[in-house]
Amino acid sequence: MTVIIPEFQLHEQTQIGKVVLKVANLEKMIAFYTQVIGLSLIEKNQQTARLGTTEKILLELIKVENPLPLTRKTGLFHVAFLLPTRKDLGNTLIHYLQSNAPIDGASDHGYSEALYLTDPEGNGIEVYRDKPKSEWDIREDGEIVGITKEMDAEGVVAAADSQQSSFPTGTIVGHVHLKVADLAQTETFYTQVVGLSLKNNFGNQAKFFAAGDYHHHI
Repeated sequence: MTVIIPEFQLHEQTQIGKVVLKVANLEKMIAFYTQVIGLSLIEKNQQTARLGTTEKILLELIKVENPLPLTRKTGLFHVAFLLPTRKDLGNTLIHYLQSNAPIDGASDHGYSEALYLTDPEGNGIEVYRDKPKSEWDIREDGEIVGITKEMDAEGVVAAADSQQSSFPTGTIVGHVHLKVADLAQTETFYTQVVGLSLKNNFGNQAKFFAAGDYHHHI
């Protein structure tokens, strides 16, 4: 794959700030994301809740009336919370196992180790840690190639210190995955308009975009 670098590029340190979700049951979603996932409730009113760590809001929940039913449509596939270390991922995995969290899967992507879950309203969640960049498969043209294999869950658990079950300081929204109808138009928009670079190309199945030298933000 040839990585095409657009004329305009976002700054290499660009990160995703927060993700906003429309929800039907605000209280139930707050309980899930705080008691199960690991976020902390920062502020709340009757219509909105903001969650994150002690230093940063990562997720905003907005209550909507008469929500549409879940269908196969474009939009969010999952939001991915990036933990600082493998120890933090181990602590989180232990917490999920002890709390009987709805874990859908666990994968090693070459550049990361990831846990997958689904919230009570059908939104996908990834919780992951990045491996050191020296372990990433970065090609000469800038392509960053990922894989999908079974995660070494025993190794992740062994890295834990069981000192924290909530997300630690330094956690960010690492990326989001979107469901789209037209990948070609989507590529044009995110590269030529937004200013991201195409990092990996799965043709008519998926495309991975990022700012700087990250494996993917979108």
